[in-house]
Amino acid sequence: GYAAIYVFIVSFVGLGLHMLIFCCIFLLITCCAKEINKWIGLTIICFVPVLYSIYGFIIPRIIKIEEVSFSLPKFNSATNLRILQLSDVHLGAVYQRYFVETIVDKILDNNPDIVVITGDLFDDSLEVKQRWIEPLKKIKVPILFTAGNHDCYYEKSKVINTIESVNIKYLNKESYEYKGVRFIGIDYDEDWEEALDEMEEDGKLGDDMPNILLIHSPIS
Repeated sequence: GYAAIYVFIVSFVGLGLHMLIFCCIFLLITCCAKEINKWIGLTIICFVPVLYSIYGFIIPRIIKIEEVSFSLPKFNSATNLRILQLSDVHLGAVYQRYFVETIVDKILDNNPDIVVITGDLFDDSLEVKQRWIEPLKKIKVPILFTAGNHDCYYEKSKVINTIESVNIKYLNKESYEYKGVRFIGIDYDEDWEEALDEMEEDGKLGDDMPNILLIHSPIS
């Protein structure tokens, strides 16, 4: 019930904001051009924000996978390593288990060697639920996770307990070596430069293999 109310309110707030923006744009236009058809203005104010809101509601539900190929120095392997990165899923009032099931189907279709989740798996609109991410158990390759800003806004310990309950490896100032690559995880709420220095002092880093840093950086 709360989720439905949340979606309803957010949708209408968003639509109202879009209409306000287009009203302001129309008023600016009328100030510059005194003679303008009022019906054209009414169409702009009413229909364009609605279409824009529909667009904004549909697009986040379309899952696209972008393939990027690159080479790493000191990567000694006869076969390529397929890494699937997943970020900004924002499970909560809007997206829940059904969305994860769709994502898992896409992941399985692409047959990666390892999956890395680089933050904002959850948002802070609802208390995190284990059942939302249970479909991830279908993935039989390692899954690594580092926390993003929205994971940290909520009680991070509950987020960690939830992801570890489905056998996802949580990395914060820790490394994980897999098929000749060292994955380094640092949470959003850590100073990543200090964290790397600390890890180097603790002997958790090295130049014997490629190092890949997993960190959530929404402003970069």
